Amino acid sequence: MAPAPEHHPPADAVRVVDTALVQPAVPLPPETSLPLTFFDIFWLHAPPVQRVLFYRLDAGADTDAIIPNLKRSLSQALRTFFPLAGRLRLAPGTANRYELHYRPGHVASRRRGARRWWPR
Repeated sequence: MAPAPEHHPPADAVRVVDTALVQPAVPLPPETSLPLTFFDIFWLHAPPVQRVLFYRLDAGADTDAIIPNLKRSLSQALRTFFPLAGRLRLAPGTANRYELHYRPGHVASRRRGARRWWPR
């Protein structure tokens, strides 16, 4: 009887290691609403954009130091680009006007994954 073939996940499989919610760094931006423009409306019903960035780490890389630095960098970037942590909503008192609304406490999601390069 032939040995059972080895099972490996697909070469492009990514395993989610953890998920973190990151808020803008202190001082928090004030509550703000940005109305969508005519050009934004086109994308209103499109699925959200998801980016995957791959970083090759050395075998001895200290991920316990790298991951907190990445979270801190995202938090500092969100202080300036706080609408990225906002929520899309129908503008109050309107039936067809949308806006991007941010209030302190809103967060952006960050996921960390790992990918194993399996030999073929």
